Amino acid sequence: MRDLAMAGDPVTQDELDAVARDHARWVGSGGGPGGFQILAVGGVVLAVYQGPSGTEGAQAELRNRLLPSDLDLREVALPWAVLTGIVGESLDLSGADLRGATITDARLAQARLRGADLRNADLSRSDLRNADLSGADLTGTDLENADLTGARLDGAKGI
Repeated sequence: MRDLAMAGDPVTQDELDAVARDHARWVGSGGGPGGFQILAVGGVVLAVYQGPSGTEGAQAELRNRLLPSDLDLREVALPWAVLTGIVGESLDLSGADLRGATITDARLAQARLRGADLRNADLSRSDLRNADLSGADLTGTDLENADLTGARLDGAKGI
């Protein structure tokens, strides 16, 4: 997956802005957290049902993409986004809203995720070596087989 991300063109700020804008419309039309009905048992989300008008706009999807470290991702709001296989070392995702996002197989070594909302996100098999997750909300986050070697977790919730 890393090879796929590295082989393609990196995400540009304009592309990210368009993805975020369409995604915000999708969330606002019922395709996001407000328009979803969630079936959870013991705090574990088992199923998510999309609201009736959730097809307006587009869900954010950046699969196997290279995110350059100069991309402005602080406080980006991409809840329920599909970010499988993204690559971006030393990214600043401080304060990002990534609730319920699928971020499996990502390569985010040294990423700054201070205060990020990662509730119910799937970070399984992701490389988070030396990442700063201090103050992040990791409640219900899937970290199975994630590499957290050297990661800062002070003040993180849900772990």
